[in-house]
Amino acid sequence: MKRKTKLALFLFFLGFIGVLSTLTMEFPLPLKALEELQQTFSKEQIKGLLLISPTLFLIVGVVLGVRLYEQAKLSMPVFESFIFNKKLPSLYPLIIVSLGGGLFSGLLITLTTIVLQPFLGLEFFEISQSFNPNPLVRFLYGGITEELIVRFGMMTFIVWCAWKFSRQYQSWIYWFGILISAL
Repeated sequence: MKRKTKLALFLFFLGFIGVLSTLTMEFPLPLKALEELQQTFSKEQIKGLLLISPTLFLIVGVVLGVRLYEQAKLSMPVFESFIFNKKLPSLYPLIIVSLGGGLFSGLLITLTTIVLQPFLGLEFFEISQSFNPNPLVRFLYGGITEELIVRFGMMTFIVWCAWKFSRQYQSWIYWFGILISAL
């Protein structure tokens, strides 16, 4: 099996576990939409239909990421060492940067939520009250699947496009990719 195909299948499998974890929760659909769907589909079929979109996004993210991450001068040291039997480099610097970035991002998200709360409509609060994913979904879908879609797929694609435009790898390209994919 080709290297990239093996990597893509492994990452898709990981991400698809996250997609399947959403079956353990209830989706807060608007009442009118739910009534219309229930006229045609059973509850299980509706849950199955809700898996289509994240699965398609996952496929696109994995394909883009696997195809472009090396060209974008990105690496996946843990996955590459596991899948391709490479020597695992020291992870200490990566862990420190990741923890610092995660704490900073969490603080920034919290502050942004507090600042923007007065400007949000009533519908936002109604949906947020009824949408409460369980820890399994938060960890598997939010922690793995979304990272494969947004960071591995979208960010890699944006970095690659910016490189194609500027024809040189500069730090702004990576910051641009991170910022745009986060938005």
